[in-house]
Amino acid sequence: MAAYYLCARIRATDPQRLPETREALMHLEAVTQHEPACYQFQVLEDTACAGDFLLWECWEGKEGLEAHYRAPHTQALLNQKLTDIVEITELAPPMTLDQSAS
Repeated sequence: MAAYYLCARIRATDPQRLPETREALMHLEAVTQHEPACYQFQVLEDTACAGDFLLWECWEGKEGLEAHYRAPHTQALLNQKLTDIVEITELAPPMTLDQSAS
């Protein structure tokens, strides 16, 4: 199955809850990295805009991402309503050296 890459920009819903949001996202990152279909899951905060986060993700196909959305730890975070999705960008896989020469 082909790897599925994406980058999501999310934003904290309440600046007063930013420390709680950061902690919850750090926990999500740690747990998600152990999902069987997760190749990469990293949460990074935008240094120019506190409370904006980028999620760099790579999954075993779109099915892997869908399984992540159904996972109890993901549902628990979503139910807290700590963040809103700003943008999701699907990405192409990295080019190999052979492909970049063409």
